[in-house]
Amino acid sequence: MAERGPAARRGAAPPPRAPGRQLLLVAAALLLTAAARTQTPLSLDKWRTHLLDRNLPDIAVFVLPGDLDGDGRPDIVAGDAWYANPGQPGGTWVRKPIGEPFGNVAAVYDFDGDGDLDLLGTQGRGPETNAAFAWARNDGKGGFEVLTNLAKGDGDFLQGVAVARFGGKGSPLGVALSWHGEGFGLQLLQVPGGPATEPWTVRGLSPTSLTEDLSVGDVDGDGDLDLVLGTVWLEAPTWTTHRLGRVDDLKGVGRQPAPDRNDLADIDGDGDLDVVVGLEGGTDVLWFENPRPGGDVKGSWSRHVIGTSRGMGLSMDTADMDNDGDPDVVIGEHRGVRVNRVMIFENRGAGKEWPVHVVHARSTRPDRPPRRDPGRRHRRGRRPRHHLDRVEVPEAVALREPRDHQGVRRGRRPRPGPREPAGPSLARPEPARLSGRPA
Repeated sequence: MAERGPAARRGAAPPPRAPGRQLLLVAAALLLTAAARTQTPLSLDKWRTHLLDRNLPDIAVFVLPGDLDGDGRPDIVAGDAWYANPGQPGGTWVRKPIGEPFGNVAAVYDFDGDGDLDLLGTQGRGPETNAAFAWARNDGKGGFEVLTNLAKGDGDFLQGVAVARFGGKGSPLGVALSWHGEGFGLQLLQVPGGPATEPWTVRGLSPTSLTEDLSVGDVDGDGDLDLVLGTVWLEAPTWTTHRLGRVDDLKGVGRQPAPDRNDLADIDGDGDLDVVVGLEGGTDVLWFENPRPGGDVKGSWSRHVIGTSRGMGLSMDTADMDNDGDPDVVIGEHRGVRVNRVMIFENRGAGKEWPVHVVHARSTRPDRPPRRDPGRRHRRGRRPRHHLDRVEVPEAVALREPRDHQGVRRGRRPRPGPREPAGPSLARPEPARLSGRPA
């Protein structure tokens, strides 16, 4: 699900592209935790929503899960704050500021290797242009020391982040960065051996960028980690560009379709990583079949249609939502239609059938249609010409969870979380099925 920014800044910067995806990442993480405990299939048709924070101070570009206080439960990070998991989705999720000048979380990872999760982000708010980084060192109990010993990047605001040891086991930790604006290319933030005392450096990784999401995984099966940008993947360690397919031949909505969110998952169960793609300017949700082992992974991949998302695929992720052993696809609509839905596309038959389950549907204001995003990209040094649209950018955090898994009480109404000074919100599902990669 997620991207964000304050209402006061609307019109001052372009809207982030994937807030919904990060929200869904959070929901998936919490739901799968419950499923793992019971080891039973989850129904995808009835869901209960829990509001964690109705009024975020800024638009959350990423909403990410992680156990920050060491209690074994996944907490939620959004923007400049985190929300402590109370043990029940319907409980009180207290908002805890990370600390200045940390403004916009982008990654949750144990950067200093001490066994707890730290945070990486920029010093900007919402989708405003700010390429100055900060990281928050965790004391193991959710207390953070904010450090700024990082070189400044070259970009506007982040759309994709991938943390990995790209050189293989024992190599330095790196953070691949994809910015929203054109002309910046991909960059690599290098994490030093002493992250709290040594400087973090930034260098160019590749001039190739689709200015959207990043996914990391061993695409070609050679043992190292490659990067997927949507319809393009970069082969490690030289970062050679390979085009796996196209989407610009599909029917567009006000513009030519382009890849937005993407994720790596073994959709057909054959042991290699396929690519799932959601579109900007298009309504198709797609997966591209990895031609391994018999085909040429560096050539064209077969394209398959999962389903249709009227509100586009700008918020998308994959996870085994029904606990049946294969990855499903989750979509959060937030552009171009009056009613935006959270949907799960259920993977049946190794990617051959995709029944859709609507988890949530919410109307935009009925008195006027949503504004169109002109879809224009801005060149370096120019102010982008986008609208911050109420349809595109959620300003609340919610969790949806199925009602029929063990431990979920029926009939409880969602309670908004208190503020410490300000906070988010969560949602839970009911017994049934859903259909529909996050930050």
